[in-house]
Parts: sequence; C-alpha cells; structure tokens
Amino acid sequence: MKKSLGIALGLCILALLLISLTTPNVQAKGLPTPPRRVMVQLEDPPLAQYGGGVQGYAPTSIALTGDARLDVTSEPSRAYLGYLAGRQLAFQAEMERAFPSAQVDYRYRILFNGLAV
Repeated sequence: MKKSLGIALGLCILALLLISLTTPNVQAKGLPTPPRRVMVQLEDPPLAQYGGGVQGYAPTSIALTGDARLDVTSEPSRAYLGYLAGRQLAFQAEMERAFPSAQVDYRYRILFNGLAV
C-alpha cells in the first residue's frame, strides 16, 4: 500500500511540475498565479471495474457479478467504496505533507478512482 501511494504521489508531483513549466509566468507580470486543478488517478480499480483481489472485498464489476446494472447500494459495493475512501484519504495525507497548499476539490470512486486536486 505504501509503495502505490508513493507512486501516485510521484505522479502527482510530476503533473504539478509539468503544469508549472508549461504555464506562462504571470507572477513576473505582478499578477497572482491562478490555481490549477489536476486529476490524480489512484491505483485501485473503481467500483464499476473491481474484479476482486483485495482480501475481504467481493467483486463488484457486473462482468463478474452477473447483474444487469451496478448496484452502488449493495453490501459489497458499500464495503469496497469504504475501502477506496480510506485509500484516498491515505493518499491525501501523503500529498498534503508534500504539498501543504494542495486541496482536494472532488473525489471519484464509481467509474474512476481518483481525486481532483
């Protein structure tokens, strides 16, 4: 788990660096730097694609459950969404240590597992 958080944090740092290198320098003109939003995709699959593999969490992908639709209210879905929420919070804590001014604007867990930062 620590390794995947490190990888995600590294990718987040790379994205922020690339944005800063490709953004015109408005501070040189005395203008405030506008905030930037980046999407950070985390390693675990989102609810709609989760096929199992995490001990204690049943698959939720309709390809494996045989259901016609994804049921986000089922017990396996609620459990896995809780798992993803915990992983996102762990990543957020690591990110905030590296980037104290960064903030999470949105969280995604159903079709995409990640954060808008």
